[in-house]
Amino acid sequence: MNKPASLTARRSVNGPDSLTLRGLLNELVRSGLINSASARAVVEPPKRKDGVAHHPLVIAAAQEWPDRRNEGRKLTMEVLTQWLARRVHLPYMRIDPLKLDVAGLTELIPYAYALRSGILPVKSTPAGIVFAVKDPFAVQWMAELEPAQKDAISHRGAALRALTEWLEARTR
Repeated sequence: MNKPASLTARRSVNGPDSLTLRGLLNELVRSGLINSASARAVVEPPKRKDGVAHHPLVIAAAQEWPDRRNEGRKLTMEVLTQWLARRVHLPYMRIDPLKLDVAGLTELIPYAYALRSGILPVKSTPAGIVFAVKDPFAVQWMAELEPAQKDAISHRGAALRALTEWLEARTR
């Protein structure tokens, strides 16, 4: 399937095809949030029992690095997710699972597809459908969904833990 030019351009401007631990650590160093010694000390943990690798933001947040911008605070999952969203020019969105219209949103795309793609439709408005994403660089799902959707599609950086827990809870 040919990708629209805007998606190809967006990927080349924003960076790689997916978020990797090494890429994230390099950006944290480049941004001055951590030093290079801290980045080199990070060892990628083994995959989870289900064979899925840990998300790079989860690994980084587990280091409990101090936030050099805010004395006394740490680079938590929330802080890192907001930083990454700003870094890749995506609006940040906090997901409140209690406010999601699960029935309505899961009609938009099959649940298995959302889980596999790491996306979650969080809002449908007259202007289009808003998706929360686990990986801001993985945009191939947009090219796959755009022809099937009558509404415009946009994506947001989201509270990763909430998104992951919501998606994974549906498979249990």
